[in-house]
Amino acid sequence: MSLKRRSLLVLTGALPLLVAGCTFRPLYRPAGRNAAAPSDELSNVRIAPLTDRLGQQMHNALRNEINPEGQPRRPSYTLLVSLSETIEEIGIRLDETASRNDITLEANFRLLRAGSDEVILTARASTTDSYDILASAFATDTAQAAARERNVRRLAKQVRLQLAAHFAGDQLRAS
Repeated sequence: MSLKRRSLLVLTGALPLLVAGCTFRPLYRPAGRNAAAPSDELSNVRIAPLTDRLGQQMHNALRNEINPEGQPRRPSYTLLVSLSETIEEIGIRLDETASRNDITLEANFRLLRAGSDEVILTARASTTDSYDILASAFATDTAQAAARERNVRRLAKQVRLQLAAHFAGDQLRAS
């Protein structure tokens, strides 16, 4: 028997032992037989209103991500989000004017138990996108709005993932 074939047989025999030690578990699957899936917990989160236009966009993106069927009638949790946005010039032309900007959106959020001030989770998420500064002010405004919209969608996904990971971790600790 060749060395290559012998190595293949050893590897094939050891593979089940290696996989048995793996602790991978899908995020949205319940931890136990009687446990609720993290997605069920997400559907019980009420998203508190945010101020200004950017806040409205973020609120709508969070609703689409966390509870697309609408706000819960009897929420178990309330999500409070505060946003901050920064714009930084990253590309400079020879005449020392900006040619490209980075737009960073950061969310600091807290998950509270509904009806109380008990903080269950405090976390932060951020995302950055870029856009070109063009000769046309309208084109630049459009590019900036598109970058901002991409940031809002990505940030909402990050918040949803952090909440789902938190709920999944709670289930693991309880089981």
